[in-house]
Amino acid sequence: GERRVPMTSFYRWSGETVVKPHELIKSIAVPRTTFRQAQVFEKSAGWDGDFADASAAVNLTWDGERLISAAISLGAVSPLPIRATATEEALVDGKRSDKAIRVAAEMVVHGALPLSDNAHKANLVVNLTERAIHRCLAG
Repeated sequence: GERRVPMTSFYRWSGETVVKPHELIKSIAVPRTTFRQAQVFEKSAGWDGDFADASAAVNLTWDGERLISAAISLGAVSPLPIRATATEEALVDGKRSDKAIRVAAEMVVHGALPLSDNAHKANLVVNLTERAIHRCLAG
């Protein structure tokens, strides 16, 4: 048989997915859009090819000159990939000034409870998110 799993339900925990031992991934469906999009991935790592200390993936979609959606995923800052929904909403509903973008980027860590040995990741992921947003807007 076959089954479809939305990406938001794919990961169960760090390194664990819903794929069972007898299953394999046959395909990944990525919806197409007729709208203009820009995607940027930013990561910080000790050296090229190393695992990320933090990462941010940003996808912005426009209808003409109007930003209609934003999707922001953060990696290496929690056991599972997470969406920065507050930042997404702030971008769609807000202004595009440098200050407004910084404020939106800072929202990615609202409610975060970093452990004592990885608190530096909060600033790192804010900066990566801000840089990715600016790159998307420039592209």
